[in-house]
Amino acid sequence: SADGVTQTAVEGSSIWTSANSGVSWTKVTRFDPERVTSAEGAKNWHSVAMSAKGVTQTAVEGDGYIWTSHDSGASWTKVTSTGGAKNWYSVAMSADGVTQTAVVSRGNVWISG
Repeated sequence: SADGVTQTAVEGSSIWTSANSGVSWTKVTRFDPERVTSAEGAKNWHSVAMSAKGVTQTAVEGDGYIWTSHDSGASWTKVTSTGGAKNWYSVAMSADGVTQTAVVSRGNVWISG
């Protein structure tokens, strides 16, 4: 978030959130419609972006999908409107969370909003 209180980080197969400026971190386990745990197969997270308030967040996975959160990263929903899995590389977001840009490795730039 703009004030640094809400933070989200991606690391390999995990998404981590903090609600106290990074003092402590919680590993995300709620992925709808899929519940993903290390036993069921890990994601390959590449990038995460958030709105200025930290409520709206988007994460992208390599060889996978775009995922969005509207509860400060507590739960995530897969976006399927991009036409299937892609090798997502990076994502950026406007301060209000409305406009988002995602880049496919060696591919196209996708813009929402």
